[in-house]
Amino acid sequence: MNIELSEKEIEFLKQYANVYQQERNMDCTRDPVVVVEDIEELVAADGYGDRTVYTWEDSTYYSIEELKKELTENGYSKREIALFCDDLDYQGNCKDGEIQKLSVHRRYYPKAYFLTRAEADRYVKYQSHNLTKPRVYTRSCGYGNDGDLQRLYQLLLKMGQQLNQ
Repeated sequence: MNIELSEKEIEFLKQYANVYQQERNMDCTRDPVVVVEDIEELVAADGYGDRTVYTWEDSTYYSIEELKKELTENGYSKREIALFCDDLDYQGNCKDGEIQKLSVHRRYYPKAYFLTRAEADRYVKYQSHNLTKPRVYTRSCGYGNDGDLQRLYQLLLKMGQQLNQ
């Protein structure tokens, strides 16, 4: 069987075969999917996040001290501020809901998928202006999974190895 390949396809297959073993030695994952993930922050009032923020009017405060300072500058007494803080601790809000205590959940979400870490690293460089705190993560296709994706990986590897000879 003869298959006509473009120069770009040939380069891809050669590169895949060249980095395959090196990357498997690094990630210790058989036939992985390489994922570029980026951090995303979700705000909720559940109290179980990775950090706490406070909101008042249109401002966000990253510590209770910042909020207290702002309240002091807006003419609230120490006693009023102490009562606000007690309400925030027990109810999650105060001043009829004007001031709220919120949780920030930080999680990594997939942004792009690749066959090689080399390509994923190139993507991170190319898309750095669109990514907040990216990481390249290797995921397994699943324990004992000998499905169609693994056959595709092996086929690509075999073709690349033959082209590299």
